[in-house]
Amino acid sequence: MSSSRWAGLLAAVALVGGGCAPASSGARTAPTSVAVRTAPTAVVVRTAPTAVVAPVPSDLVVVQTGQGLAAFDWATRRTVYQTSNAVPTSDWSQLVVSDQNGGRATLNVLDGHTGVQKHTIQVPGGLVPAAFSTDGRRVALAPADGDNPWQPTGREHTQVVVADPTGAVEPRTYDLRGNYAPDAFASDDQHLFVLEYQPPASPDRYRVRSLDLKTGAVSGVGSRSKTAVPEETMRGTRRASVLSPDRHVLFTLYTNQPEHLHSRDLAAGLTQSSGDVYAFVHVLNLTEGWAYCLDLPQPFGQGPASAHALALSADGQRLYVTDRSSGKIAVADTNLLTIRTVADVGADAAANTFSAATGVGLSGSLFLTSASELLVVDAGTLKVQRRLPLPATPTGLGVSPDGRRLFISTADRVLAIDPVSGVELAGLEAAGAQRIEHVGTL
Repeated sequence: MSSSRWAGLLAAVALVGGGCAPASSGARTAPTSVAVRTAPTAVVVRTAPTAVVAPVPSDLVVVQTGQGLAAFDWATRRTVYQTSNAVPTSDWSQLVVSDQNGGRATLNVLDGHTGVQKHTIQVPGGLVPAAFSTDGRRVALAPADGDNPWQPTGREHTQVVVADPTGAVEPRTYDLRGNYAPDAFASDDQHLFVLEYQPPASPDRYRVRSLDLKTGAVSGVGSRSKTAVPEETMRGTRRASVLSPDRHVLFTLYTNQPEHLHSRDLAAGLTQSSGDVYAFVHVLNLTEGWAYCLDLPQPFGQGPASAHALALSADGQRLYVTDRSSGKIAVADTNLLTIRTVADVGADAAANTFSAATGVGLSGSLFLTSASELLVVDAGTLKVQRRLPLPATPTGLGVSPDGRRLFISTADRVLAIDPVSGVELAGLEAAGAQRIEHVGTL
């Protein structure tokens, strides 16, 4: 569950936009008085047209590549910065990158818009950034996992360091018995939600727990009803996470785990799963400290994990979960934590060959990638409005802040397309582009 860790793009840039030619600058003379004996004639004064220059988009497009993050200024086609893999704050105002040097490591804190270094602090070596608090005041570091993001490295003890990115407070080290990975900070910055992998030396399941940053004690996470319930363990694949606009709730999609028992099932005395739920959204309230599992109906979770994606509406009231292998879209109410409706937009037979992505535009449209096209779906009716062809198999999707551009990453390019017509506005080479991590405004 820890491998995606906020994570969470691509690179691309090209200039679009233009304007009218500038008006000629001929000199103007004062009007001459003319005496006539006829009735006055209306005089129309013709002025030179005013030049209108269309504004150039100032999007910042951040792309995850095989070499790390690459950020681009869309208006100027300038590479703003490139870094090795970094952990951002939820608003992408800051990034942290570690530079290993033997038994010590340098933690570089960068401005997320410019890449300019803001702070540098020293931390124990062998640890990498894993989680950033939503307010940017704390960063958690832990041992790096292996090459397989879904298979954590076995270990009997885990060292976790929590540092102040400004360096004003000395980093604190927590030596934990067991196999842990930071997941997210609580809103109070006094607790760190962690994933405990079991069994520690050869993990095949995990559970969410809370590390008290004052005492160093690890405990279970409470239930939504505020009553004590047994801790649940999870198997399967953590596909993706999204944070609510108010930064209070983290939604994480899990797939391919038919044997899972929720805490409420364990509290009811169940010892065996019914096997009818293959995917759910883990809802973690970072402010109140409770967790809840929102079950998804079949066939969610039965297809490839990479065919699944999720996105939040701009107001955070609706959560969309998509499965391109079955063609299903589920809409959840984030307040009631119930499934509102499920619709079918048609399965993609090639869903196991690409990584699906979902985005929501300002107009209320839901965008879904397929192997060779982009589906534009009405977010209210869940009806397909348009199918826009794509020149190559997508690896990621992003929506500009003003909703006027869609950014699509492929294996070697990043494209900007018009969300209405599907016309390609511009493109840029981006070898090894894996996904679009963030689209913001410079």
